[in-house]
Amino acid sequence: VSTQSTWGAERFLDEEGRRVFERFADLVVPNGANIVRHWLIDEWLSARIAAHPNHRIVLVGAGFDSRALRLKGGHWIEVDEAAVIERKEAIAPASASPNPLTRIAIDFARESLADKLAPHATDAQVTVVMEGVTYYLEASAIAASTRTFAELFPQHELICDLQSNAFVQRWGRRIIDRIAALGARWRFHPDDPVAAIEALSYERRECVSIAGKKKKKKKKKKYSALI
Repeated sequence: VSTQSTWGAERFLDEEGRRVFERFADLVVPNGANIVRHWLIDEWLSARIAAHPNHRIVLVGAGFDSRALRLKGGHWIEVDEAAVIERKEAIAPASASPNPLTRIAIDFARESLADKLAPHATDAQVTVVMEGVTYYLEASAIAASTRTFAELFPQHELICDLQSNAFVQRWGRRIIDRIAALGARWRFHPDDPVAAIEALSYERRECVSIAGKKKKKKKKKKYSALI
């Protein structure tokens, strides 16, 4: 991955954030899987940027993602709740980003994602990233979001991570219970999550097992998309 700084998400954390993370520090497998997931998406996005340096990337539920600060190139749009955006602006203002970066604050429960993204609509190719997001959403919310992407970015691709019900029941209970204690629920984990996303008018280009990738430690490889 081509990078231009040592920026990482931990630089956005305050003491409260570090205390929250400590509750999950012993969950070695989920934490390792998150690292592999992030690395995979870094690889995909770096490939897009290498081919098209001004490629537009929309991060929905961006959290403390630091790719716009780390990767060389790209035109970045980050969308998340106001508290997250305010924290990122206080530490690393979008105006100081080495790449074009727009941050958009939204109340996901009360405001329209379509309205927030409408000023950025384009017929150019766009990569939409929903990393660590889908399983917190109802199926209806995912469908509404993908309709928005199709209307505003007709040439988009979607990169997201998914979990099946079988995976959740076998491996996810410990982390899900701890997240639930913070007030968040695991909602989207159908028996076949890939088929559920394909039913929203997506064509699968690549589907990668993060657990398998972590276990096998294969050589780096670039993929067309992850859904």
